[in-house]
Amino acid sequence: MSHYYNITSLGFLPDDCVKTLPIALNYLQPLLDNLATSDGKKFRKLADQIENDTSNIPSLDYLNLRDTQFLYSILSMIVNKYV
Repeated sequence: MSHYYNITSLGFLPDDCVKTLPIALNYLQPLLDNLATSDGKKFRKLADQIENDTSNIPSLDYLNLRDTQFLYSILSMIVNKYV
């Protein structure tokens, strides 16, 4: 049953962590590099500089489950930091 829900020995966290972004998401790297900083204004400025036009972002249909979970996790952290 745990396989059905992708539960690992760490619960819903993967046993081994994806350490790099898929190439299509490299534009998020500056935000990830600044997640640990205490300068919220700088972080928001970086986030605001990301282009709002999503037409140039490629489809993410090729992502496997691990990459999708990684993306979900980092986007959650980015949104939390921004707010």
